[in-house]
Formats: sequence, structure tokens, C-alpha cells
Amino acid sequence: MDIFVLVIGMFGLNGDQWVFMGNQLVIDLEMTKSQCERMSEQIKKFSDNDFLKFAVRCFKREDMV
Repeated sequence: MDIFVLVIGMFGLNGDQWVFMGNQLVIDLEMTKSQCERMSEQIKKFSDNDFLKFAVRCFKREDMV
């Protein structure tokens, strides 16, 4: 079974364009793909902001090394 981790990147609007803020979080829990995608959708709900956005993606743990 493949193990997935959730990666969250933060982007801010500088008035002109969206820029990476240099903050990234890896939620290193053993999850299936469907569990990771479900958690991703829950986190995306909090990204409804005019000045801050989250880039949320699931990756296979083995690809993170």
C-alpha cells in the first residue's frame, strides 16, 4: 500500500501577484491517498482569503526523499 503525506505551501498577494511566502508544512502522517485528499479538501476551506492562499498537495512519501 502506498503511503501519502500532505504538503501545504503558503502564498501571499503582494498587490500585484501571488508570491511564495517561504513557508511550507509537511504533515507526515501515514495516510492513504483518499485520506490525504480528504484532509486536503478540509484545509482548502480555510484558504478563502483575498491576501493569503494555500497550495495543498498529496505526495507519495517515497517521492519526498
